[in-house]
Amino acid sequence: MPQAIEHTSNLFLNRDEGPNNIGAWKKKTRIRKGASSSNNNAMLLPINQSKRVNNHVHMAVARFLLDARVPLDAVNSVYFQPMIDVIASQGAQVSAPSYHDLRSWVLKASVQEVRNDIDQCSSTWARSGCSVLVDEWITGKGKTLLNFLVYCPEGTMFLRSVDVSTLINSTDYLYELLKEVVEEVGVRNVLQVVTSNEERYVIAGKRLTDAYPTLFWTPCAAHSIDLMLEDLKKLEWIDTIMEQAKSISRFIYNNNILLSMMRKFTLGVDLVDLGVTRSATDFLTLKRMVNIKHNLQSMVTSVEWAESPYSKKP
Repeated sequence: MPQAIEHTSNLFLNRDEGPNNIGAWKKKTRIRKGASSSNNNAMLLPINQSKRVNNHVHMAVARFLLDARVPLDAVNSVYFQPMIDVIASQGAQVSAPSYHDLRSWVLKASVQEVRNDIDQCSSTWARSGCSVLVDEWITGKGKTLLNFLVYCPEGTMFLRSVDVSTLINSTDYLYELLKEVVEEVGVRNVLQVVTSNEERYVIAGKRLTDAYPTLFWTPCAAHSIDLMLEDLKKLEWIDTIMEQAKSISRFIYNNNILLSMMRKFTLGVDLVDLGVTRSATDFLTLKRMVNIKHNLQSMVTSVEWAESPYSKKP
């Protein structure tokens, strides 16, 4: 039996909106905001003084992040600004939590918050029904994992992750695993099981619907669209256009001067538009090139381009 990872631990992922596809889950939870009095006070400050206060705050935050070697993209966390708001709302007497506080009662309170969110989400399954989402992915070390999530109108909840590296091609094992998860969530609660549309999942899904006639097996729409895009790329004329677009992209992104020039003429818009998958990125980038075609034409007909050494290259 493969080793189950985090079999009993759950994580409430998304409260406000459902996932666009199985392979790209965005972690989004309820944000507990502090009082807004600090914002009102900030509006009463003169503009120059307000800027100085913000500069002091920004430098203090930067010193902490740099000293603790915290990645700077940590400020993109949905909890970052609410943290600042709560600190500001408490005035000058607020004190930072100690190491002991964070590892004791604060940690326990955070765990309880997650459990409350999980209970609130799962309590609606019987009323509204839910979908079991199966996400297969391969780790950097070559292990194949299956992530099981449960979606309902209240949000998306992580259920478990299972290492299936040695049995991924066994339709019998996939069926038993899907059956086990459905029974864990509740057969009466599950409306559908969503997986990729590979043959082994098709067979396992058919057996599952035969065993439980009240639920449906549904292939992942995002995976189906990605397979369609891959087939389109195999067409000769589309492949030719893709290779031409990739050569333009490589030429610009391999030269810092050209990259800076392009962003100047496109007003900061990048040439590459990243998608969830490689095929999606290819077609989104092609669409981006069409959208900024006139900007690129202005660049290659400008005096700045004509005077650059890159305009002489074939």
